[in-house]
Amino acid sequence: MCDDVTVPIVLGALSLLPNNRYILLALAPTLVVVNVANAQRPTQKLDRVKHAIDGCKELLEGAKLTCARNHAELTDRTRRLSEVAVSASRIQVRLLEKHPDFTTWKGCIKYVRDMHDMWKKIHQCAKDVKEIGTSTFVTIENENQRKSGENIRDCDEICHALGSQASARRRRRLEQALGTGNTTVSYEALAYV
Repeated sequence: MCDDVTVPIVLGALSLLPNNRYILLALAPTLVVVNVANAQRPTQKLDRVKHAIDGCKELLEGAKLTCARNHAELTDRTRRLSEVAVSASRIQVRLLEKHPDFTTWKGCIKYVRDMHDMWKKIHQCAKDVKEIGTSTFVTIENENQRKSGENIRDCDEICHALGSQASARRRRRLEQALGTGNTTVSYEALAYV
């Protein structure tokens, strides 16, 4: 029907016509309604779900590389995502095989019910993909937090080790200052130590 390219072309062509104000006022809402209806078609929704499935597959593959500790969990999510992809494929087959019968009222009712059922299944697929993607993002962030925590602990250990070495040097200097037989140590010497 209408897509993102045809609407501006039609409106641009109409703007060249003289006295087209009323035509544009009538056509603009019609094009909006047609575009909204087109976006709600099961095939359009299913295409968006398939695109989300592909994006989630890439996310899972990247997560398997960065989150080696959670490999079993990520493999389970990959299996769930494959099940959603199979479900989306079955919906696609049903949409391709479906030929609406608008010649009778019962045929129209049956087609609307079938489309409603497909919309619900497509919505469930989209919901499952979103849950898998969100849980994968949480796993990635947990792994990032764990790695950052390890980095902080490593830095703290290094700082503590360096601090222990510095305090040991201070103690040696103090012992040297006191070990010279001079029992009175000035405050300046202690401040230096």
